[in-house]
Amino acid sequence: VLLENKASVTVRDKKGQTPVHAAAQNGQAKVVNRLLKENRDALEAEDNGGSTPLQAAAAKEVERKTTVDCLQDKTALETLLDLKADANKKDKKGRTALHWAAREGNPLKLELLLQNKRDLTVLHSAVQVGDHTKSKDMVQVLLEHNAPIYSKDNRGRTVLHTAAEKGNAEAVKEL
Repeated sequence: VLLENKASVTVRDKKGQTPVHAAAQNGQAKVVNRLLKENRDALEAEDNGGSTPLQAAAAKEVERKTTVDCLQDKTALETLLDLKADANKKDKKGRTALHWAAREGNPLKLELLLQNKRDLTVLHSAVQVGDHTKSKDMVQVLLEHNAPIYSKDNRGRTVLHTAAEKGNAEAVKEL
């Protein structure tokens, strides 16, 4: 009804997010698809932090979510990727959707994004997950996809440096 009455798909909230960002964050794949049929330009719309709907979907907190919610998130990610969202796009802090998925500790999202992109520093994000057990799981998934363990971040530090700095013994063991 709203779209039939010419509601704008590109209207922004205080954070600069569009309705597509909101739908993607909440795993609403059908809504994402419908909104983007209305205005394809919203696919790469950036919020105030430079995040696209794909990054918003990957960054969504999963701690209080069920497996069903995680699967819905993956569906939203799949929808965005199927519509050719740029998985390489970086936000204003240089993070991609893959970085966000690794930091959030969601192996389903990580697996999906890894099928679409190779990112040299995503292991750095994975070892920074606060829950070291989740971090270990993320590192395992990344290593299974041959993520380079000797890649360096913008400070010249390897993943082992970052894991040690964060006191992440689980990740250190995996590396």
